[in-house]
Amino acid sequence: MNSTLLDYDDSYLKQLEEVEGQSFVRTVGLAVFCIYVIALLFGVPGNVYVLYRLFKLAKYDTEKYANGTGSGLFAMATADLLALLFISVHNVFSGISLNISHWIASLLCKGLVFMTHMVTSVSIWCWLLMSTLRYLAIRHPLFHLRLWRAPNRAITLIILMSSVTNFWLLIAVDHVDNDGLSCAQSPLNEDGSLNRWMQLIECVWSFCVPVAVILYMDAMVIICRPVEFQRKNRSKLTRNERVSSKAKSVLWKWLTIAFIDVLLNAPENLYRLVILCGIMPVADPDVYNFSARMVAQ
Repeated sequence: MNSTLLDYDDSYLKQLEEVEGQSFVRTVGLAVFCIYVIALLFGVPGNVYVLYRLFKLAKYDTEKYANGTGSGLFAMATADLLALLFISVHNVFSGISLNISHWIASLLCKGLVFMTHMVTSVSIWCWLLMSTLRYLAIRHPLFHLRLWRAPNRAITLIILMSSVTNFWLLIAVDHVDNDGLSCAQSPLNEDGSLNRWMQLIECVWSFCVPVAVILYMDAMVIICRPVEFQRKNRSKLTRNERVSSKAKSVLWKWLTIAFIDVLLNAPENLYRLVILCGIMPVADPDVYNFSARMVAQ
């Protein structure tokens, strides 16, 4: 795994500043900013609405909420809402002059970067939790009925593991002296290789593992239906065909949303894997490389 001090030294940061000043990069940055604004305008009210509906479900049908996908969806919507807010705060503070001490700016950097990574990891693992519950309900319905508040315990474990895999950011991230809130990583060891190993672990945990399992379970739900389920549908034609049609419609909606979620998480994580595995060199910051990174994020 290639790693040098060049990732953190002054000459690299100066080259990065020159790249950021290019007109092409500024144009891409403006487009990305517009996308952030659109995501914020739709994402915040959308997630608030989901939380409102889940509050109503928890109030009127506590058992269905606690033992079904309700708690997983609640945790995911909360994580997505917080991610949007943290990213927005970071972007706003990066663009304005802050008259605060380096110590306070450093704490803000550490907290914002850690929380953004942590809640993003929680979000995609909650998708995995819901995919697992959907898989069990269709493929192993009797086992699924025996689950008692297992989703709540799983969410607690997800939050704990996502915090542990991103804890190193609280040590490595620091504020770079600048007018705005500019955050960067400091090397954890002499050549910075430890930073890359920690990023690789976090990337595998928060993307590779959950995406692989989600794709497998959702594929099994579509391809391998239980024989008993198929026989029941054949035996009760009129009513069961309507129920089956509605269930298929709901299932395909879930699978479509899951696919979009995975698709939108893919660019940044694939970009990070390419860099971390040394497939693409990062020693010389490049206009197109830097622009691709902004778009991926």
